[in-house]
Amino acid sequence: MNITLYTVIGRNRDVAQVIADTFSQVVKKAELGSNGNNKKLLITFKDDTTMEFFINMEKSFLEEHLQSMINFYSQNSMEDKKLQEQILKQIAIFNCCIGCRFVQNDIEKRTNFIINSMFVVAQKLNGLLFMPDNCLYDGKGKMLISPTGKSEFTEYFPIGNSDILDRDIEEKECDIERRERSIEKLKEKNIPFMPKLKSSIMEEEVVLRNPNEIAARLVALFGVCIFSEVMCSRHNIRDARKFYDMVDKIYHIKPYLSPEEKKYVESENPPEWVCIDKSWRYECCQVLLWALGYVDLPYPDKVCNVETIARIMWTMDDLTEIIKKSKPRSKKEILDEADLILRYDWACVEARIKKEEMPAGLNEGVIKERHYALNWLIGINNRASWDNVTINT
Repeated sequence: MNITLYTVIGRNRDVAQVIADTFSQVVKKAELGSNGNNKKLLITFKDDTTMEFFINMEKSFLEEHLQSMINFYSQNSMEDKKLQEQILKQIAIFNCCIGCRFVQNDIEKRTNFIINSMFVVAQKLNGLLFMPDNCLYDGKGKMLISPTGKSEFTEYFPIGNSDILDRDIEEKECDIERRERSIEKLKEKNIPFMPKLKSSIMEEEVVLRNPNEIAARLVALFGVCIFSEVMCSRHNIRDARKFYDMVDKIYHIKPYLSPEEKKYVESENPPEWVCIDKSWRYECCQVLLWALGYVDLPYPDKVCNVETIARIMWTMDDLTEIIKKSKPRSKKEILDEADLILRYDWACVEARIKKEEMPAGLNEGVIKERHYALNWLIGINNRASWDNVTINT
């Protein structure tokens, strides 16, 4: 079977490392070879079968290959032309193509594991998978575009490294000062940093979410977290729905759920790993409560205090009370925190790639969730909806 992964990434060694880490539990040996800008990763599984990865970042090859891909998806009759335009723009800025090849056998569990692991790789690399059905999928398995112009997306915003996406926005003095303040905090704890790493968004571009938007997103997330927590602890869909309905009775959260959240809570048998993943959203709840002035945001070396979040959320009468009692943080506070979390995230990625301990006790899981919520707060990717927020380092 052949699968192709496309992504935007600055270094091809990062790709090989992410692949090797993702498959590490079932790998006997991983061999990486080079040919100019291209690399070949050969993985030997514990059952002695193999999988090959051809990592190509050669500009001339990519230009021709991606243009063919653009032509292929331009011929369909997609009704939403704006969506199609954004998808084609994404294809045009890919700078890395990873061809993946493995031989299928009659063990369906093995095939499914490999395919699911490739979706995990795509998610880690903010990439898209071109599957044998000629469709492009994101890392969560959501179809971006098919040969006939179908899509499971209603909106999409291209993802790219700062050296790929030309936004014509220069750093102003306030952006530089913010970066310097963040770096001083990193130095205090001996956390590695990239001196010239720009913020994800410049201050002049930012349109913060308003308190009503933040509160609505908070109550929806809390409902999803409660549902996930009960599923993880009791493995009982009825109990999970019972607690979820209690949240809905207070806050009437259904209109505020994202499409992905709605699909999840209405599922009859969500996979355990999805429930665990969604339970991490308590960290996002903490960020939104912080943005509304209800809690402080401590150093990200440990998971949030769920009891504190629950105590606040269960004692409110309704959404209006959350908004009325809030003391929203200033734009400066939120942008400072977003800039700092970007640099924490970068340090964690570097440590993982180098197989080193997380610097200064940083908890990478906590940082990823905070980064996601903060990027939503500051309106990354033209104020992308919750399901379409991206975090780049």
